[in-house]
Amino acid sequence: MRMMGGPLRRRKYKQWQVPAQETGQEFALLENEDGNCLMAMDAPMNGIHPRMVACDADNFLQKWAYEETTGLVRHTGGKCLDASQREVPNGLVHMWECDSSNENQMWEWDSGNTGRLKNRYGICLDAPAPQVEGSGVHMWTCDESISNQKWHFVPAGTERELYHFWCSDLDHKGRITEVEQAVMKLAFPLCTCQYGCWRSVEEVGLTSAKTGRTSIALLHVNIQTLETSGRHACLDKLRKVDKADTFVHSLGRCEVWHCATLARVRMSAGPGGGLSESPYAVTLKTADGHFITAAADGSMKADEESFVPEALFLLMPADGDKVVLKAQNDRYVKAEPGGLISAVSEKWDDWEEFDLVKQDGGKVSLRSFHEKYIAAKDGSVAANSATATMLELVNRSMASQNGSAEAHAFHKTISDLTSHSVCSRPSEKAAVRCCSSAGAVVKEDSYGCHNLTNYSEAVAICEAEGLQLCTDAQARSCTDCSICGSATQHIWTSSTCSGTEGLTQRRLGQRNDRASVFSNFCGYQPDKGGLHGEEVRSTVFVKLMEWNYNDIAKECVEYLAPNGFDAVQVAPVTEHVLGYQWWVKYQPVSAGLDTRSGTEQEFRAMVATCRAAGVQVIVDILMNHMASPCKKATKIKKKSNWNEEEDMPCVGWGGSRYGNRLQKGARGWDAANPKHFHHKKEDTTEPACKVGPQTGWLCPDDDCTPCDMYALPDYATELPEVRDMQFKHLEELYHIGVTALRVDAAIYHHVYELADMLNRLPWDLVYQEWWGEYPPHDRTEYVGEYRDVAYRWHLVNHLAGKNASELPELLELNGGVFGISQDMAVYPFAYHDGRSKDADPEIATYKNGLAFHQQQKFFLSWPFGAKVLIWGGYGWRDLSHGPPGCDKSDGDHCSPNPVYDEYGNAQCMPAPTVSPLSKTEARERRWICEHRWQGVAGMMHFRKACRQHAVTEKWEGGKTEGIGIGRVAFRLGSDCFVALTRGRREDEDEDVAGVGGTWDLTGLKIELPEGRYCDMSSLHTQKGWDQSSCPREVQVDDKGVIQHGSVTQGEILAIHVGAKVTSLFS
Repeated sequence: MRMMGGPLRRRKYKQWQVPAQETGQEFALLENEDGNCLMAMDAPMNGIHPRMVACDADNFLQKWAYEETTGLVRHTGGKCLDASQREVPNGLVHMWECDSSNENQMWEWDSGNTGRLKNRYGICLDAPAPQVEGSGVHMWTCDESISNQKWHFVPAGTERELYHFWCSDLDHKGRITEVEQAVMKLAFPLCTCQYGCWRSVEEVGLTSAKTGRTSIALLHVNIQTLETSGRHACLDKLRKVDKADTFVHSLGRCEVWHCATLARVRMSAGPGGGLSESPYAVTLKTADGHFITAAADGSMKADEESFVPEALFLLMPADGDKVVLKAQNDRYVKAEPGGLISAVSEKWDDWEEFDLVKQDGGKVSLRSFHEKYIAAKDGSVAANSATATMLELVNRSMASQNGSAEAHAFHKTISDLTSHSVCSRPSEKAAVRCCSSAGAVVKEDSYGCHNLTNYSEAVAICEAEGLQLCTDAQARSCTDCSICGSATQHIWTSSTCSGTEGLTQRRLGQRNDRASVFSNFCGYQPDKGGLHGEEVRSTVFVKLMEWNYNDIAKECVEYLAPNGFDAVQVAPVTEHVLGYQWWVKYQPVSAGLDTRSGTEQEFRAMVATCRAAGVQVIVDILMNHMASPCKKATKIKKKSNWNEEEDMPCVGWGGSRYGNRLQKGARGWDAANPKHFHHKKEDTTEPACKVGPQTGWLCPDDDCTPCDMYALPDYATELPEVRDMQFKHLEELYHIGVTALRVDAAIYHHVYELADMLNRLPWDLVYQEWWGEYPPHDRTEYVGEYRDVAYRWHLVNHLAGKNASELPELLELNGGVFGISQDMAVYPFAYHDGRSKDADPEIATYKNGLAFHQQQKFFLSWPFGAKVLIWGGYGWRDLSHGPPGCDKSDGDHCSPNPVYDEYGNAQCMPAPTVSPLSKTEARERRWICEHRWQGVAGMMHFRKACRQHAVTEKWEGGKTEGIGIGRVAFRLGSDCFVALTRGRREDEDEDVAGVGGTWDLTGLKIELPEGRYCDMSSLHTQKGWDQSSCPREVQVDDKGVIQHGSVTQGEILAIHVGAKVTSLFS
């Protein structure tokens, strides 16, 4: 950024003491010449991005130390500054485990002259927008004239003047302008942390001025329909609260937090603001209401006025009647003879044991081995009191907050003897059947007919008569016991769901009962979420290409939710041009929501239905352009005034009129005229420039943002009124219940424009259409994640390659586009503009038949990718074809054929058995539904269970003794195993080497526990599956050796310990 003159500010640094470090260096602020200091979160994982913030000498997160000999720049959190792309302009800079031999961490600081911090083997550390709080740093070509590259290590106690300027020049070549600064600061993204949070939350007080670490505001939000309205209000509140960086929202409740670190977000935004799954979880409050805490170094205090993560302890039984306290740093609390108390012991002995002495009023005292009581005074805490002091012991376990452990149990219901058991949430309704303590079924004469009770009511009805709910087996044993006609209804039983049987219902309950956590610190992070951020994410989306809204709603309920899909992605939902082609959906003419997929009412109903089932909705959004003018409109010459009848001769799907850079709109606020688009100065009907295949995708001055792509009029999104118009559309989608976006043509927007339009709302996910370019740092920080199509190319090419001796390289796949890590990406297996007209072994298309199916199942089995997307589409003869029911002969106002027939059955192509499909099958205009092919549902189950495990063993054809070429297998952890063989295409030569054939796995030692396993790649659906049977099974003996099992040519086999085949009554 080029700096111009501006106002000055003077700041005096206060004396500050850095925590002792092993290296003994003096830690100091790392200040940029243009203002603000570099800060990094104190987090245990690698990969945290440092940011520019207002200098604060009291904040240890801004403290750094430079080692001249090694070149390391150490942070007080223990990690070092690492330039993983040290030679690349715009290259990534993050925090990593310190390693003096790592060239990425070797820096040279020119303290006396330029102030440059240069990588010894690369270029310089640069702050592109140092005055914008929250902005990042990157690597940039060294330039002594750029003040952004001048850095100062400012020791504690130093007093100096800081000069802050505002930039005023417009420059889009890697620097950020004054306008952009203002917009981006207001619209800095607040990203979803994807951490689980139960609704029950302890009271939250105002932050203490001293710590500034806990919840700083609490408000209650009136929710009209979906919780998205409440999230929006919560974000608005957070934007108005100074220093707020996080909010936690559940239905009817919003908490605004100042967390300061990602680690604190994890704990503070954990279930119930710090509930634990452990039954031993407690907090200790002193008589004056302060919480006792244990810091990461073990030091203990009693000065917090409201709950903080460090206040959570595990109070566990020890020898005899003694107890021990374990803090969040995984150390036991020790009381020394002099009274010092600290959480420093790895193991417990006498000094770690306490007597728990109960006092009046529910209070307790803790007496140490030295016969002294824990007491607090003036914020300090010690075990030095001769008399008992009162402490309040607060249970922080999740079970205590929900009444009982039963609140988390899922119980079986049955329909009749021929049906499977069904697992349901306790809030759902079923009939009652009671049994005696001896197990005999008791008829309803004594307790009456109750057909619509929840689980708790059913239990109470039986207990009132001295009976109990029957078990699943007992209820099934008596077919003529009912006098209420409930034999064919669902009936509550006392049998709880276990293993896979209740997985779907548990998943739905957890999705809908947990709160949302959004924070500045959750932009890009390791692929973990859930409880305290410790659960590995296995997010799977599906794109239902051109399905109508009614079918999508039914699919969410019937297939997507029961099989664990996290979200469904739909094509653009705005009114579009007339036509039968797929691409008409990508030519918007208004912000109206009537499209060929359905009416606005049907769209709203679909979103509500999917959300209620636990499936989020992702919408493909178009903010770059409007539709190309129809032929009649292209003949109209430039003019200064526009007349609707004369100048808007084109008509959209919903009847909205439009022309050349003109649209009447359907909402009033979505009307647009040439001033809202880029155009030539001398002719408002002509584009400022063009970009597309005809230009080789090249643009004037290397800036394509003002150019018409594919002759689509380009919106001037640098204008506030245009951004406001686009935001109103996004806002409407958000309040309908849409929680995630795919940004079409994202590369044709300036970063600050996208940030302003997108970040006014707290989206769960925003990802950008991307084609393989290196991801710019500011786009990563301010916009969202990326579509990475390169990963699927690597996967397909490895499985389809003619040289099967290279097949083992499949087990090395770990990425796609250079510079995009898996926490930054959505990995699609197929996508609408990456198809082929005919079968092609190098393209992921259904036309490849069994080969495509094997590839998509492997895609779900391999543990790479925190967020993946699979495809559910239709068949085409031509790449321009729209959905079935929309051929040229169907006219320009066609409607897709329904996927579900009148009997509620999905009319989809069955899973293919050959590669490729016959030409007749491949050109058939029907619904394909690749996501429904046999085995995909089972592989969803496998991915959710197994992605958390690392690859622990590989069997590689041609490398591992006894394993033939064309075959590979791998084990994840000690629980999961996958094997596959390369298939043969019908159109391949007979002499192609390395076809795997059928692989008899008998005798292969895979070291999984003994049992009958279901081959999950053969399972049709998880819905109603009780594990009593499976299309294909594998038998493993007590030595971990396969006794029975095989994988056929071109197929895949996948088993895991959570999917064993069991008897229904075992």
